[in-house]
Amino acid sequence: MDSASLRRAFSRFATGITVVTTRNEEGTACGVTINSFSSLSLEPALVQFNLRKESILRDFIETHGFFGVNVLNANQSHLSDRFALSDKSAKMDDIPLRESTFGLPIFSDALAVYECRWKKNYDGGDHVIVLGEVENLHLGSGAPLLYYESRYARLEQTE
Repeated sequence: MDSASLRRAFSRFATGITVVTTRNEEGTACGVTINSFSSLSLEPALVQFNLRKESILRDFIETHGFFGVNVLNANQSHLSDRFALSDKSAKMDDIPLRESTFGLPIFSDALAVYECRWKKNYDGGDHVIVLGEVENLHLGSGAPLLYYESRYARLEQTE
């Protein structure tokens, strides 16, 4: 099995798109696009996602102690693209934001936002698995932004 085939096989699993946000040491808002986000437990309320080991956001999350998970709506593919780039800071000037209870930059028009306390990182090969406890949440409305076969997709409503 080669890595290209594995990547193609992984792309056949449709996912939602999130942007994980926090603040760096200077207090600047920063974020990264994540499609590996998932719920883990209801009691306690735990979530998880994966970050590349070399991601600078990993250090920022550990230092700040909190992170936000912004679930993108179907009209926010531009935000997914923006935060998928390698430079993660100074990209939030033109985004409608509000400050969360824990000082996190969160998207005003996200489908949902989870404010999380960082719990622990686990080794996951070339990634780390980030575990967080949900301390607060915000619910929006609309259709989700999806990713399937390396492209954005929309949810088709059926009866």
